[in-house]
Amino acid sequence: DSFNGLFAAQPIYFYDATYHYAVPDMRWFPKRTGLAAAMVEALLKGPAGYLENAVVSAFPSGSSLARSAVPIESQRATVDLNSATFIDATELSRQQMQQQLDLTLKGLSSIRSVVMTDEQREVKLGPADPQFIPAQVNAPVPDTQIGIVDQALYYVKGKAINQPLAALLGQEPAELAQLGRQLPHFATAF
Repeated sequence: DSFNGLFAAQPIYFYDATYHYAVPDMRWFPKRTGLAAAMVEALLKGPAGYLENAVVSAFPSGSSLARSAVPIESQRATVDLNSATFIDATELSRQQMQQQLDLTLKGLSSIRSVVMTDEQREVKLGPADPQFIPAQVNAPVPDTQIGIVDQALYYVKGKAINQPLAALLGQEPAELAQLGRQLPHFATAF
């Protein structure tokens, strides 16, 4: 009974492989001072095992907090990272890192803005990289899905399982998944 009084579920965010969608990874953290630092440390360690092959992070391996703290002053969190985080960082990857921190920390009521620093020097993001796309959070999922039942391809709409899609028979699941991403009215389930 006391678990919910001592711990809180908080999402830390990763990206899908295209960096178009933010994927929450729900974690339980102790309700105490240092929650923001614990969340950033969990983010830098990477996703939970069950998400490992499904999500990516903008932070390279070897990234860590310069000090095990994320100070919050006037609802502004300062995330001071080690210099190794930024060695090969491009403008695009820095913007993706900043967005990942924003998504993760702005869910806390005590934080309204996040500043990323490199060994206490503020990281300047500069103008938006043309390839940077703000990640969608809670993206809507169409109600029609494609799936395999008894080695046959079917589409499911609502609760109805319909006959195989004749035009798609004989294709590999990876090809079908790619096709599903191109058709806005289908979501793939493989």
